Amino acid sequence: MDENGSLYVTDNQKPEVRRYRRGESQETVVAGGNGSGNRLDQFLYPPYVFVDQNHSVYVSDCGNHRVMKWVEGAKQGIVVAGGQGQGNGLTQLACPEGVVVDQLGTVYVADEANDRIMRWPKGATEGSVIVGGHGKGEQSKQFNQPKATTINNKEKLSSLKCFSLHCDSTTDSYERSILPLLYRMINLEKLDLHLMILCNEEFVDSNDLKKNIINRIPGLKNFVFNIRSMRYFCNEIRLPLNEDIQHTFNSLQNNQIISYVNYFPEAGHSEYHIYSYPYKLKFYRNITNNFPGGLFKYVTEVSLFDEQPFEHEFFLQIQKSFPFMKELTVINQKPQNKKQCQNFKNYDQILSIIKYPHLTLLNLDCVHDDYIEQFLFDTKMSLSNNLYLIIDYQSLARVTHNFQRNITRINCAKLRYLRLHGECTILKHIDS
Repeated sequence: MDENGSLYVTDNQKPEVRRYRRGESQETVVAGGNGSGNRLDQFLYPPYVFVDQNHSVYVSDCGNHRVMKWVEGAKQGIVVAGGQGQGNGLTQLACPEGVVVDQLGTVYVADEANDRIMRWPKGATEGSVIVGGHGKGEQSKQFNQPKATTINNKEKLSSLKCFSLHCDSTTDSYERSILPLLYRMINLEKLDLHLMILCNEEFVDSNDLKKNIINRIPGLKNFVFNIRSMRYFCNEIRLPLNEDIQHTFNSLQNNQIISYVNYFPEAGHSEYHIYSYPYKLKFYRNITNNFPGGLFKYVTEVSLFDEQPFEHEFFLQIQKSFPFMKELTVINQKPQNKKQCQNFKNYDQILSIIKYPHLTLLNLDCVHDDYIEQFLFDTKMSLSNNLYLIIDYQSLARVTHNFQRNITRINCAKLRYLRLHGECTILKHIDS
């Protein structure tokens, strides 16, 4: 039953899921109803259904050993758990029964024939066993064909002292789901949060973290975080001073707190980024010209994006900040200012040559031609050997003068793999 009082019923014979609304004499088929089978619009014995707050239905498709999600109004579903045949692997289910879904989209399913309860995060291609999976039995770690599962959203998690939550997709459930979950951890001492949050009003800044997390979890001693919050308007805001931010976290074992704001008027949004330093993640995404610098020795994957041009000095800063970078993506359609300026006519002759010694993958598919020159001109950049380059063919042809330009020969000769996008004609001397 959903919050409107509508009743959802599974019919194993049809098979289908029907919705009965209050005041309506006719039911509505909301999933299935196309006979038995394994197509995305069919079921084979669906015993359980769960309805989320968006009125999407999650159905345990027992005979097909999978869990299906049907968005409201959809003509077919998508597989959110299992679907790889019957088995006991982490990508498989065996006669799934009860299913529930939390507000983050994580699916919990009673995997009956495998005697276990599994958890499948949103978008995951495999699940994890959270209890059971040790054969049938009566021991505390065993089940005997579990049928149903429920989520207790109110019980205090008093034994939990360390918690980590990493979410790589943007969420609007920070206040509605994430904070209430943290408040149940009354004895929490260590917390690690990596979040991208869509905000309606205020950014998640140091004051928010102080008010809603630090003050609410008195036993918290170590708080590691990397939080980006986004709003769909670009009014400039006054940020707290760095020393004030640092004072907010004096009670915790953090060395330093870094924060800055980015404005993207063309895209119509602004973004606030705050994180604890040293930075321990392996990736740092969407770096702009406002990047405050620092040393990030654990980061191997970097992406750069801005609506303002990147100059040569910016790429030099990236070299210094990410000495072990292996993958780099650049997204910028704005021409470089200094290259266009007459006062910098001989600018290329005084540049320091940049080296990314560990770089193995470079994505220049969405850039202005100036950035292709930035990376292919041997007066600006010295690329590493055996590089994998992703690039638009027409842009590459323009910059290299149809692959005949001397200043691009040295770096182009270092390429091992080349993935071209757009219409292209491979010339004989390029193919060889």
